[in-house]
Amino acid sequence: MEFRRGFFLLVVGGLFLLGCGSTDPDPISIIFPGNGSTVSGFITIKVETSGNVTEVHFYIDGSEYGSDNGTPYEFEWDTRHETNGSYRIKAEADYSSGEKRATEITVTVQN
Repeated sequence: MEFRRGFFLLVVGGLFLLGCGSTDPDPISIIFPGNGSTVSGFITIKVETSGNVTEVHFYIDGSEYGSDNGTPYEFEWDTRHETNGSYRIKAEADYSSGEKRATEITVTVQN
């Protein structure tokens, strides 16, 4: 996971304020399978998160296939029920603050 920080300058009534703002990417990532990979049979989709996550939802081509409310956040997908082709896997994390963050990859099913 890569983190970046940016600076900003705010001018209010002639007063200059210098601050630091975060440009961190979403604190959730799908660590398996890799984006662009080819998969078959049963695969375990694995997600890493940061922060106070209460649940992770797993979507395949926009439909929710499952969720997990404990680390490690994982979902087992039986690709044998899918036709061969390209699929979008999305993981969406629910945070205790009520915020949601998501990430998405694309894989090819070849059974």
